[in-house]
Amino acid sequence: MKENVLLKVRKPLDNPCHKLICLHHAGGGASSFYTWPQYLGDEIEVAAIQFPGREERIREELCNCRETLIEEIIIQIRKYVKGNDFSIFGHSMGGVFGYEVAKRLDYEYRLTPKQCFISASKLWNMNDILKKKVDAYNDEEFLAAISAYGGIDEELFMIEEFRKAFLEILRADFKLLEDYAQTDTLKINTPIFFMYGKGDKTLHGHQIERWKQVTSCDCIFKAFEGGHFYLNEHRKEVCQYLRKKILDNY
Repeated sequence: MKENVLLKVRKPLDNPCHKLICLHHAGGGASSFYTWPQYLGDEIEVAAIQFPGREERIREELCNCRETLIEEIIIQIRKYVKGNDFSIFGHSMGGVFGYEVAKRLDYEYRLTPKQCFISASKLWNMNDILKKKVDAYNDEEFLAAISAYGGIDEELFMIEEFRKAFLEILRADFKLLEDYAQTDTLKINTPIFFMYGKGDKTLHGHQIERWKQVTSCDCIFKAFEGGHFYLNEHRKEVCQYLRKKILDNY
């Protein structure tokens, strides 16, 4: 059987009661979630979406079309899940993709996630910290503009080959959301659990509250210590929270 390069299951389970589909941040990859199974237990199988042009897909071209990626993700999720015993988790850029995928699965295929976990993401002006188009910045300006997000390994950035490759991925990912704005009136029929770091300099209160507007169900907010990448600092705590919310439905 041909390996699924888009949807990666690092630790397949024999008979999981639930599947958690995870979407990574800009500049990231599926490996962000490879340690999660040890915290989520044997009831929840973790599947991580891997965008092209990074990690084991490094030889592929980066995708410059948001709609193409969304459609490809939907195709693979429909093959992967059986029924509605699944949830979606998306961090930052992954939160936008997670929301769009959940909405289309619901309205186009009547495949509704049990929960939608959105982390440190905005549906309006996702790139609002950028004052101009991505291509208008040189590398130094671009890095300075996105410095509020944090999460960049300064030591690795001293290696020119890594720096060049990472910047190419980062620019491509930010361009995927350059013209994105949630404008339709459809609400997902899934509870939203919005998770964020208390010290996240890229998020404001009104942007968090507006997530209530896009679901017909509850929208619950959960704050963790830390900044935009709080989930790296508090991985175990984050996974314990996800596990509890998922298994509360069983």
